[in-house]
Amino acid sequence: YVMGGYDGTNQLSSVEKLEIQQSNNNNNDNFFYKKHVQSSAKTTKKKMSGKGKEGRGEKKSTTASAKAGLQFPVGRIRRYLRQGKYATRMGAGAPVYLAAV
Repeated sequence: YVMGGYDGTNQLSSVEKLEIQQSNNNNNDNFFYKKHVQSSAKTTKKKMSGKGKEGRGEKKSTTASAKAGLQFPVGRIRRYLRQGKYATRMGAGAPVYLAAV
């Protein structure tokens, strides 16, 4: 340890040894304190921009009528076609076409 004019040839007095020991202790204490404060700040830090994953909430579903740009209910026509047993199979575009016409 080099302090002031000490070059290793002179002996340190007991007062100088005590000062060095105290300064080393203070540096170590500050080191652990700073490290603890920094690590705890990382876990509690919140982002300011955007909502993130937590703030999104539940995604609202889009209706088939809105996807097709129609006012008439595509889902209801689809349900009636399935329940009416008009065919064994039905394409996805059939109720959209009927709602548009």
